[in-house]
Amino acid sequence: LRKALSQARADAAQSADAARAEVATLTTELAAARARLRDSEGQRDADTNELVRARDAAAGEAERLREKIAAVVAEGARAAAEVESADATILELRKNLEAVVGEARSRDVRARSSSARKEAEIA
Repeated sequence: LRKALSQARADAAQSADAARAEVATLTTELAAARARLRDSEGQRDADTNELVRARDAAAGEAERLREKIAAVVAEGARAAAEVESADATILELRKNLEAVVGEARSRDVRARSSSARKEAEIA
């Protein structure tokens, strides 16, 4: 009985040693897994921060482009208004010129007619 008890104690001690070794191995593996998880979380946070910075930069660039587009549209509208105003001015000047030319022709005709009458009277 003592021999069996001694053998059982030896077996139990051996099993306990194996269990302690297994616990040590698993503890090491758990620590390594936790370290990988922290690294992974750190990388994820860095990637997220980089994406946020890129998104913010893209949003800023989009806003600058919208402002430039608005400025170009406003400049185009101003230029179109100037062209329209210039066209109206040209039409008005053309009408005035036609009126002046018509008046000059009318005076020329009257002057020639008057000159022809005077020549006829003199003759």
